[in-house]
Parts: sequence; C-alpha cells; structure tokens
Amino acid sequence: MASGIETLDPNRIYDLAELARHGLARWDVARLAQKGLIESLGTGTYVRHDFVPDMHDEIAVVSLRCPPATLNLYTAADLHGMNNRNLPKIYMGVPATLSPPKIGGNFMAELNIIRWKRPQDISVGIEERIIRGVSVRLTDPERTVCDMWRYSFRNPGVRGNPTRIGDEDLKYCMNAYLDQNDGASSALADMMERLEVSKNTYDAFLDNLRSHVDGYSHDRAF
Repeated sequence: MASGIETLDPNRIYDLAELARHGLARWDVARLAQKGLIESLGTGTYVRHDFVPDMHDEIAVVSLRCPPATLNLYTAADLHGMNNRNLPKIYMGVPATLSPPKIGGNFMAELNIIRWKRPQDISVGIEERIIRGVSVRLTDPERTVCDMWRYSFRNPGVRGNPTRIGDEDLKYCMNAYLDQNDGASSALADMMERLEVSKNTYDAFLDNLRSHVDGYSHDRAF
C-alpha cells in the first residue's frame, strides 16, 4: 500500500506549496507527520523520515521560509571556504521592509539579521546555489570580502553597528580570497565601487586593501 511519500526526494527539504505539487494537501501532511513518515525541520518545512541530516540544512530551511533573505558575512564566507570559525548563528541580510522569518519548531540556530535599506545592498554581488533542493541567495566571494570589511572595525563609517567583524576573522577571509584568486584583488575594488559606498569608506577600503595585499605578497615571497 502506498505511503504517500514515494515521489518525495529523501535528500530534499520541502515546504507546503511544494508538497501540494506532489499531491499532498495539508491534512495529508499532518497524517504523514503523525505516522512518522515525514518530519518537520522548522515551521512549514518537511523532509522524509529517512532524510540524512547535513551541516547546511538550517541554511536551506531559512531560505525556504524567507526566499528574499541573502546569506552574508560569516555564513557566506563559510560557504565560499573563507571562514575558519564555528558558526553558532546564521548571518543574513533582508530588505528593511521585510519581517524576519518565523521558523520555530525544531529549528535551533540563531539568526543574525541585518536590515538593508539601500537597493545596492539587496541586489549587488548576489549569487544563488541549490542546497537540499532549495534556491539559496548568498553574497558572492567579492561581495562577501567587501561586507566583512564594511562591518569590521576597519570601516570608519559604521562604528556604532552591533555586528562587528574582528581583525583576525577579516584577515583570514581576505587571505583565503587571495589564495583562491592567485593574489589578484582588483575585483574587490570593483565590487566596492559597485556598492556605491561613500568616498571616505571607499578610500579607506582601498588603503587597507593595498596594505593587506602588500603584506600577503611579502608573506608568499618569503
């Protein structure tokens, strides 16, 4: 006898709309959950009972519950191989007019949400990946490095911001980026220009970038 989950991918996370496209109405979902054939990872998100957990599942859940959200800072750096610290939070940016996602349920991660007012922050340097069948928005490598600097103590323009990136974390991120790009840094300056930051911020970034690249090149040479 069919259980109702035969068409569901055991490696994918679903929301109610996607389950409906598989012919499962809300009462079907409730019945299957009661029988233990599907499980909830957070409000409105479901997986098959034989789903094998992965370290990026919570990222997919957040993106499924809040599609406009963009993973940034440490979370984006981690996905790009430019982070070396544990991540107790999921770092994300959302349009200022958007309400934070309500996840609840079995979801355990803390969300660090930055509310963006400028259209450049919402649209520039964004890429998408598919994680567990979910389209996930995140800042691309260049935007990620620029954001790590923008929210660091190196940026004179955001001293009162509660999200602060320490020098060691910033240095690791920048070095990892340079390692991945054979020491090239021009794309970082281009990205900061595309973000249309203030002249003072842009000039400070270029000064810091040149100094960092010089030190990086010296370390590689010796």
